[in-house]
Order: sequence, then C-alpha cells, then structure tokens
Amino acid sequence: MIFRTIIIEDEQLARERLKKLLTKHEQNIQIIAEAENGNKALELINKLNPDLIFLDIQMPGMNGFEVLEKIEKLPIIIFTTAYDEYALQAFETNSIDYLLKPISPERLNQAISKLNQFYQKNEQFNENIMKMLNNLTHPQKDLFQVKVGAKILFIKHKDIYFFKAEEKYTFLYTYDKKYILNTSLNELEIDFSQNFVRVHRSSFVNLDHIQEILKLSMNKYIVIMNDKVKTELPLSRKAKSKLVK
Repeated sequence: MIFRTIIIEDEQLARERLKKLLTKHEQNIQIIAEAENGNKALELINKLNPDLIFLDIQMPGMNGFEVLEKIEKLPIIIFTTAYDEYALQAFETNSIDYLLKPISPERLNQAISKLNQFYQKNEQFNENIMKMLNNLTHPQKDLFQVKVGAKILFIKHKDIYFFKAEEKYTFLYTYDKKYILNTSLNELEIDFSQNFVRVHRSSFVNLDHIQEILKLSMNKYIVIMNDKVKTELPLSRKAKSKLVK
C-alpha cells in the first residue's frame, strides 16, 4: 500500500528531517504536500484528500487538534510532538502512533510498520481512528483550560462544580470561584459527557457536587450544589425524570 501523505510541521528543519527519513519508505509513503501551519494544512487536506498525514500538535494559530475538528474527510494520522512520555500515556492504548521529536529512524520504522499492520485490519483500524478523533477533538481529559487575562489556568474536572449560562456568557464555577468562557453549554455537553448532566437549559452540573434536590411545589424542583454558597439551580422536567426516581 502506498499512502499519499502530507507533512504538517511549522518548523522547516523538522519538516526537512522527516522528509529525509521518509525517503527510505518510498514503497509505502508518497509525499504529496507540506504545510507549515494549521490553516494551510486544513486547505491542503480538504483539497488533496490524503491517505495519511504527519501532524504536529503544537503550531501557531490553529493547532493540530483544531485542524482535526475541521477536516471534511479523516485521513490516517501519525502525530509528531515534543510532548514527553508522561503526557502521552493517555494515548498509549489507541491505534494511532505518536512520534516524539527529534524523530529517530528506528522509531519512524516502527510507526510505518504499525501503519501497515493496522491498514490490513480495516474495520478495526477505522473504529480506532474514529475513537481517537473523538478523544482528541472532544477529550475526556482530566484538565480544562481557562484563560484569565494573559494566563491559562488548568482546572481538574473533579473541581468543576457546574457551568451556567448567564445572559450572553457562559461561566465555569468551582467551589468558590467563577470564570468566564468562550464556549456554549451545548459544546460543553459534548466535551463533558461523563458525570455531568444538563439540569436546565441554563446550567450543566457535575453530579458529584450536587448536595440535594429540593421540591418546592408540585412541579417545581431545584438542585442545590455543595459549593461554598450552596448555589440553587432550577431543575427542568426532562432532567428531573433522569435524576429523581
């Protein structure tokens, strides 16, 4: 199998090195294009429809994960990254390979061998790719990024009490703090499919931080959170059927 391949890497020296290493795999790899940033990568992928991409994760502007979200037809992906081994442990069980930079010839050989083996198992391979894409574009990771001025804070999922839409904005609430987000509740529902529930059109809560559900009248309930101020949130009829037996 010859894989029509695009190399996506913002550093020219890294691109040249990878191209040189891939010359020894001409029986499998045909390089059809290169991209130095996410925008160019997206344009080339959608235009050329490659079989395989070598995709850098950290790039200026649109990063590798954001590129994946916008691809019209998913190719096979081998990531190239400067992340250390610890940061990659979460991906060890998936079928797509990761090459730590600087890439060694031996490690690239392993990736190409793995690529050929997976391709022979089309059904399982496609299933694993879709699983990986879902994990990457809507990651069930343990940390959530919040921008505060020039800083980026990392908040653990277990420390997020709830999300709440207020007028035109969405806010993330911890035990005693509040952060503004540029993400809608609908988008958050995709990223936080585990252990979070939409209790109302305006609020999305962590089940672990619900203190109690209180009935106010025949058809009116509220959710009381166990944050510092014991926030009270309305409970919709739809959510009530899932939470109240």
